[in-house]
Amino acid sequence: MELVPHLWEALKSGPMDVIVEFHKPTSIDEAGGRKELAARCEAAVRAGLTRALSGSKIELRPARDDALIEALNEAETEEAA
Repeated sequence: MELVPHLWEALKSGPMDVIVEFHKPTSIDEAGGRKELAARCEAAVRAGLTRALSGSKIELRPARDDALIEALNEAETEEAA
């Protein structure tokens, strides 16, 4: 259990602000495939983290990350070989 010691250290450091953001549910069918779903979810989390760190309240629509989808396709091709 490596998480518990890290959480304990964080809690010992004193008060902190936590931002929890719930994203819109997305299905594989809506995304167009599991790789597109993974890319869409990563983009949504990345945009949320950017908003949280910058203090921005503007909701950015995550863009389709074609480079990530390409990398996922290449990794799957290499695993199959």
